[in-house]
Amino acid sequence: MRLTKQSLVIILLICLIALLFSGGMYLLRKPKFKGPIQADLKLNREAFLIGDEMIVTLTVLTKPGYTVEMPVISPPKGVELKRKEKKGPDKKWGIVHYEDRYCFMTFEPGKYQLPEIVVKYTTPEGEKKEWIVPGLTLVVESLLSEDAKDIRDLKPVENVSSNQLIYYLLAGLILLGMIGYLIFRHLKKKNDIEIVKETSLPAHEIAYQRLAELEASDLLEKGEIDRYFTILSEIVREYIENRFGAKAREMTTQEFLEQAIRKLELALEHQELLKKFLYQSDLVKYARHIPAYEEIEQAFKTARRFVDETRFVEEGGEEDV
Repeated sequence: MRLTKQSLVIILLICLIALLFSGGMYLLRKPKFKGPIQADLKLNREAFLIGDEMIVTLTVLTKPGYTVEMPVISPPKGVELKRKEKKGPDKKWGIVHYEDRYCFMTFEPGKYQLPEIVVKYTTPEGEKKEWIVPGLTLVVESLLSEDAKDIRDLKPVENVSSNQLIYYLLAGLILLGMIGYLIFRHLKKKNDIEIVKETSLPAHEIAYQRLAELEASDLLEKGEIDRYFTILSEIVREYIENRFGAKAREMTTQEFLEQAIRKLELALEHQELLKKFLYQSDLVKYARHIPAYEEIEQAFKTARRFVDETRFVEEGGEEDV
């Protein structure tokens, strides 16, 4: 399939967008890390109502070769630990990730203090060190507080996680790809009849040479009838490309016949001749029809006749087709 300049531009544009998305996802996903170790304690919300799940996440990043002893975070007095999730160590972007996630809950309003966390680690040289993580304050409000106005407020929208962000970006990329494909298809249909490069020989002479080669071949003796009709069909389509400037070999039979009627301005007689020949070729190539010898001979003569009656005549210009 030949690609037009517009199609190449669209493909390059889609590749560029995909590259930008990939780079953006990489930058968004890659943590800001200066090393050799970094620890952080975060809450999923700034304030909570009684009965809310309070998610406390301890994240530790290190360079490879460091050993980390993740501390245990105990709930403050009056707060209950509902569950704990542990991840890591996982290595990404040359950084080792540790993550412990705690889910706390309480039904008593107030402020609850999480003390500072001490993360112990060992360097590749065997030296033991500590990293101090500042503590956090859990602010829990009553459902009947003045701020709640006797009705529990909707929870604020939580930040989109990095995994969710990847899904959104991939969905956007797929959407852009679909749009690019539709544009490509539109331009392809719009330009399916266009001028092709001129050959050194006239179109009919090339067709005559190839018809003679096919006639002299032993495909029929070998029983390769479908191959015979495939080549015969290619000869006619190649002739039409060279003679009329139509990309016939890139179209289905139905598409090409529609183009022939609409744009090639073939005479009705030649349209019917071409239609009969192409449909007969398709029967053999795709429907596994086994034609009789007379049908094969007639198909060859039809192809030859089509070239004879539509060829370009230099002495008197083009014949009326």
